[in-house]
Parts: sequence; structure tokens; C-alpha cells
Amino acid sequence: MSKALFRGKPVNPIDLDALPEYHKWVKDCWIYGYLIGKDVIVGEITYFDDEGFATEFWCKVKPETVGWCTGMCDKNNVKIFTEDIIEWQDSYWLECGLEDGRGYICKGVVRYKSEKGYYILVDSNEQYIDLLGRVELPVRIGNIYDNPELLRSEADA
Repeated sequence: MSKALFRGKPVNPIDLDALPEYHKWVKDCWIYGYLIGKDVIVGEITYFDDEGFATEFWCKVKPETVGWCTGMCDKNNVKIFTEDIIEWQDSYWLECGLEDGRGYICKGVVRYKSEKGYYILVDSNEQYIDLLGRVELPVRIGNIYDNPELLRSEADA
């Protein structure tokens, strides 16, 4: 059975010098691990019995920033989470000869469609774009919390 990996922005900054056990779980001001409830991310379980359990660490996170790992990686082998911003080349436009040699570059936010059970990509206007699993060579360029400007089109600028 695989474990569901999550990430979230800590409520309070993490001092990695004071908490060295967090080093392997923190990257770019995000904490990675397993979600308990809506706002606590924990590390591996280190102890478990009928009376309770202990984890490597626990960290309270801002619930609105919690993202779920899709199990997919981009072309650079970077894990893709919900609320990540993805860029990809739409080969349909290239095949139709409607764009230059690069094809049409698309951007979208990864969302989970719970009623359907799959991940989708939506644009900045919340319009459905594509199923994440069908996108060839996606590149994770950011996320909606750290890089919301990446979703703006050139027309919006």
C-alpha cells in the first residue's frame, strides 16, 4: 500500500538549526509528509501500539495551502501536487499547423476532481483544460501560493 504524500505551508517558520529532524521534510518553505486532519503534517510513524503513536515530527500548517501529491512527476522528475502550476506544449495545435514549431504553450493549475476520481488542469479563469494524465512532458513552474502571477496571461499584464 502506498502512502499519500502531502505538503503545506507551516503556520510558524521552521528553524532548521533548532530542529534538524525536519531537514529531510522541509524544502522551499514547505513541509512535506502525511496529513492528519486538515492542518497537521507529520513524518514517519516511529512508534505505534494500542495506546497511541509517535511520529518523527508534527507541524501545524495553513489548511488552505495543503496539497496532495498526484503520484506523477514532471519532465524534470519533480513531484506534482494539487495547486501546482503546470506548463506544457499542446501537440494538437502543432499537428494542425496552427502554431510555430514550438506548438501552443498551455498553463494550468492541478486540481483533483473528487466526484470523478482524477486530476484535471484548469486555467486562470477556472475553465477546465485537460486531464493531467494525458499531458505530455508537463513542467511544474510554481504553485498558486508562491507564484500566482504565473497564471496571468500576457493580455492580463
